Amino acid sequence: MPVYIVSSAAARLKPAIGKTGFNNVTILSGDNTMIRTAARTNPTVYVLNKGTIIDKRSYKNFDKVSF
Repeated sequence: MPVYIVSSAAARLKPAIGKTGFNNVTILSGDNTMIRTAARTNPTVYVLNKGTIIDKRSYKNFDKVSF
């Protein structure tokens, strides 16, 4: 399952996670306004199917993400 990280600090994030289990995750850049509008909480997990959001969870409900 592909995983992506979207961050307003993508350039700083790459070296910060380089030595973790997330080092192969694609990091995309987005501005704060776009991320705040879409996510509402930090962090947020989206599950997509062909570009359609089928589940969205805040960090408080990561254990309830469905695939």
